[in-house]
Amino acid sequence: MFQIFLVMAKQVYECNWAPSRVTEEQLNNLVKTGALAKKDVIHWRVPGPENPPTPKDGEVVVFADHLGRGFSPPGSKKFRDVLANFQLRPQDIGPNSVTNICHFQVFCEVYLQEEPTVELFRDFFHLNRRTEFSDGPNTELGGMAVQKRKEVTFPHPKLHSHPKEWNQTWFYCRNTAPDGENPLPGYRPERLSNTHPFPQRLTARERANYAPQLSKLRAFMANGLTGVDLARCWISWSILPLSRRSGLMCEYTGSLKDAQRHIDIQLTDAEVTEAVKKMLNEPEAVCAQTELLPFCTFNKPPAVRII
Repeated sequence: MFQIFLVMAKQVYECNWAPSRVTEEQLNNLVKTGALAKKDVIHWRVPGPENPPTPKDGEVVVFADHLGRGFSPPGSKKFRDVLANFQLRPQDIGPNSVTNICHFQVFCEVYLQEEPTVELFRDFFHLNRRTEFSDGPNTELGGMAVQKRKEVTFPHPKLHSHPKEWNQTWFYCRNTAPDGENPLPGYRPERLSNTHPFPQRLTARERANYAPQLSKLRAFMANGLTGVDLARCWISWSILPLSRRSGLMCEYTGSLKDAQRHIDIQLTDAEVTEAVKKMLNEPEAVCAQTELLPFCTFNKPPAVRII
């Protein structure tokens, strides 16, 4: 359950496991839109009345809410690499954290036109502990928030504070990540420890290896790149960044039959804006604008001088 209340002048915030409201019909609808693999592929199943989850051997617990933020089980390799590097499970990160991971993947694949790396990601983003009260235990769900580091420059939109009811959207599926890659991690019955390690930012020497990418980032932002651009990109293209795909997003052709799309229906501009507005805490007028067009096969990036 979600609760925010005052006890002896102490603000308490809870995000606990709750019975899932996910239905067979809802998951089948996600399959129809391509946002979720078929039942016989990832062996998803709807929970019963149990709370907390009781997965069978080999099952993982994922959230339908995360599917609306660019994720589809078993997740992209980069998504699973981030979870492994940060020692997290899907239950440990809330909707905003998934959005942040998603938008970093879009930035790398579309604007840098390269595979994302965990190293560069942890230079831009860090973990922030979510506790029930000051110095209290981590919340059962979303116990860690993946947030942009305050001292870095990165196109980051405003996000909603404490998205509600995502803790009621969980269901089961199997890990189908390829052999040799990090798996989609499974359920953990305990909440995160208060001593959970924090990823360190890159050293100056390590950061020097990413000088070309950082120079391009500065150039893109000088030319108007915003966090809204990242959201409008994947939503308008109907590509789920945090899913297993055949190539980089910059290889998108614009065709409704492009293999990376999860559905062959073109959203209207109004529908894109509505979806962006639902995910971001930005004014509708801002959600309706694209400042720097995404790069793909029909919109090649300009040459950037490395400085």
